[in-house]
Amino acid sequence: MHQGLQLLWVLCCLSLSALSYGGIFKCNVNGKTVFTDKPCVNAEAVNLKKTNRSSRSDSFSFDESEKPVYSNDYWYEDAAGYRKALRKAEAYQAPLIIYFRTDWCGFCLAVEKELLPKYAAKKAIKPFVKVKINPEHGEAENRIFKQMKGTGYPTFIVKPFNGSLTRVGVTPNKSDKSEKKYLSPENFVKNIEKYIPKKAEPAPINAKEHYARALQQYDQDKNTEALTSIKKAIAREPKKFKYYKLADDILVRTQDWDQIIKYWDKYIALVPHDDQAILERSGSKYHKGDIAAARKDAKKAMQRGNIEAQRFYQKLVNTKASL
Repeated sequence: MHQGLQLLWVLCCLSLSALSYGGIFKCNVNGKTVFTDKPCVNAEAVNLKKTNRSSRSDSFSFDESEKPVYSNDYWYEDAAGYRKALRKAEAYQAPLIIYFRTDWCGFCLAVEKELLPKYAAKKAIKPFVKVKINPEHGEAENRIFKQMKGTGYPTFIVKPFNGSLTRVGVTPNKSDKSEKKYLSPENFVKNIEKYIPKKAEPAPINAKEHYARALQQYDQDKNTEALTSIKKAIAREPKKFKYYKLADDILVRTQDWDQIIKYWDKYIALVPHDDQAILERSGSKYHKGDIAAARKDAKKAMQRGNIEAQRFYQKLVNTKASL
């Protein structure tokens, strides 16, 4: 074996099997350098550093946008499957569907042939961890059925994550074209759709997305949330006029003129030549009742060529100094 490869092999073996760190010696044997855990004449001690191995298990956490979402067609079965389903639901923070059935139940067979395979039903229950239990398969299965107050077959029970058990009906309906009853996937979906987990919206990552979120919340009359979102947009792009204008629109709903004026003060300090912003601040001061300050801002905006400011200034000139 080549001397360099031999040394490398010895080092690897010692690294894997060393009894203690720092107990390795560099020796000369027949003109060859050898690393060993036994002292020799003129031995040179070698202090090996600890490896980066660790017996500690790292734990990982997910934020709302990274959290894994359960989506599977698989059905667990009976008591053993129920225990696995509970663990799976806990791991994914997913809702649970428990379906009690028996082999002799004709309605159960209809559910399994006419309802569950249908696209609408199959799609609706995909985010649920699913388990079917036959109480006649054993004492454990029957105990679960009784614990959930089951009285007949089929029985569908939904358990939202951190929620209460709720029975879901699958009673057949009459067709509009026939007296014959049929299982309606649409009704089944309607009964469970409120338990289908809603996908969390991804968190905005830049000013533009925060602004879009604020605008949507503003349209939905969610003023507190909208103001929080627009503040984040302003923090990321503090020289964007439309962000301050939306903050103005939100705060107008509560007539918080002092806060509106503070927002315009901040923007104008950064963009002092924006005549439209100066006019907006003038209007806020007018609504607050400070006519003199409003007139001063309107005049400044007017002198910068803003036609709208000119009309507003004329209005203020004809307004008394106090309301």
